[in-house]
Amino acid sequence: MKHRLIGLVTAVLMLAMIPTAAFAGEIGTAAAKQHSSQLAQKKSASAEIADTNEIFYVKGTDGYAECSKVLTIVNKERKAQGLTALKMDQELQKAAMQRAAEAALYFSHTRPDGTMYYTISEKIWGENIAAGQTSAKDVMESWMNSSGHRSNILGANYTSIGIGCFTQGHVKYWVQVFGVETASGTVSTKDKTVTHKVQAEPGLLTAYLAPLSVKGVLTGKTMRLSVYTMEGFGSVTVENKSLNWTSSKSSVAAVSKTGVVTGKKQGTVTITGKLPVSGQKITTKIKVYTQPKISGLKVKAGKKQLTVSWKKTTKATGYQVTYATNSKFTKNKKSVTISKNKTTKKVIKKLKSKKTYYVKARAYKKVNGTKLYGSYSAVKKIKVK
Repeated sequence: MKHRLIGLVTAVLMLAMIPTAAFAGEIGTAAAKQHSSQLAQKKSASAEIADTNEIFYVKGTDGYAECSKVLTIVNKERKAQGLTALKMDQELQKAAMQRAAEAALYFSHTRPDGTMYYTISEKIWGENIAAGQTSAKDVMESWMNSSGHRSNILGANYTSIGIGCFTQGHVKYWVQVFGVETASGTVSTKDKTVTHKVQAEPGLLTAYLAPLSVKGVLTGKTMRLSVYTMEGFGSVTVENKSLNWTSSKSSVAAVSKTGVVTGKKQGTVTITGKLPVSGQKITTKIKVYTQPKISGLKVKAGKKQLTVSWKKTTKATGYQVTYATNSKFTKNKKSVTISKNKTTKKVIKKLKSKKTYYVKARAYKKVNGTKLYGSYSAVKKIKVK
């Protein structure tokens, strides 16, 4: 397993001082032979590597618009030095976007699967990476103030480029990859929400379960678990399908392949997520509570008001009445919370005269300060006097 770049925790230091990628600048015959040899070794081992790596799915935004701005600045710098402009290559840009997502999980010129950056594409001869800058201008200033990165950007033998920008949350991860072949293919300029598939050596990345506001769910209701990993620059959420999920008592609560827990009957259950290759486990205990259901809903019209009543349910902490002026509850929607279990009537005042309203209600159970809502009752339609 490759050593992590633990020392690169400070964002400002990281942004400009990452070591220059291999095969940057002038490309000689010896370097070309070594490059080809290492790519050949990667190809022969690719099937075996894929079978023994963890697969992490990472959802975020590929920032094509910012990448276009980076290219403009790159060529402005090259023009100032009398160099030819670089053109965006479709394959290189795709590789750069993938590398940016990989950098979010493991910030290094070594990929999370243990191979070097250039194994992602035979067209790649150099790479710049950065993290934390908020704009194309900022990242280019960081790179141009570093001799290694500047050398790549102003490489005389380079003719094509791929630029990646991956964002999840607040941190942007940036990548430039450089090529010597004529650029080809079409490239996008519009941002896209994507899910990247990242291979990682077993044990390289640790999975954590995001804290739950309440470790409870009602019968017939669902709650979604969230998983993240952390590699120095903050947490990165990984899709739940990266792990295998099991429930200790599926009759109490079931869990789907995407980490969605469904309450079945009252009780306590342990939910486990397991990384398939390393076997690392994350667990949490979930309590299932009987869903409080509202019944006997009645609505009586008055002068510019409605009186809503229902039957008391001992399993509820309180109730919520919701009303609107259309059946889809998208117009003039309002909700009223009744915090006492014993209260079974609510008068809603200051309504519009002769207006038709739609009313529904539900009960809730308060667990550790959080309201867990049951299902809504059937909708009642009534016209105010």
